[in-house]
Amino acid sequence: MPRLVIKKGAGVGRDKVLSGGVVVVGRGPGADFEIEDNLASRQHFRVMQEEGVYWVEDMGSTNGTLVNGRRTQRVQLMDGDQVQAGNTQVTFVQKDLLGVTKPPVKRPPVVKKGKAQPTPAPKAAPKKGSAPTPRKRRRRW
Repeated sequence: MPRLVIKKGAGVGRDKVLSGGVVVVGRGPGADFEIEDNLASRQHFRVMQEEGVYWVEDMGSTNGTLVNGRRTQRVQLMDGDQVQAGNTQVTFVQKDLLGVTKPPVKRPPVVKKGKAQPTPAPKAAPKKGSAPTPRKRRRRW
């Protein structure tokens, strides 16, 4: 599920799952995702989904909403976008929605002490009558 994750400011690591409706972010008790930041408005910005696309929209905040460092009124969100309200920076994470998962880690086999390890096969000897490998000549300047 897509989510907002606090990356900078009070409450780093806290997140809010976006279930497809409207999520209001701000410092007031009426916000769906409450942040502890005196420079954020009580209802600073909202994130909404329209036809499968997520948008962020400033709600008339005093200090404005920045997306990736640019002040904006309304903009489409992409995975990894940074939304800032006051001194709090929130990241929009959509990877779960896209079904991106990490491949399983392959671990080397466990080797127990005391057991003999198989030895590699010896290199084959050159056939009789075959020409020896020529040596490279060194250049002398």
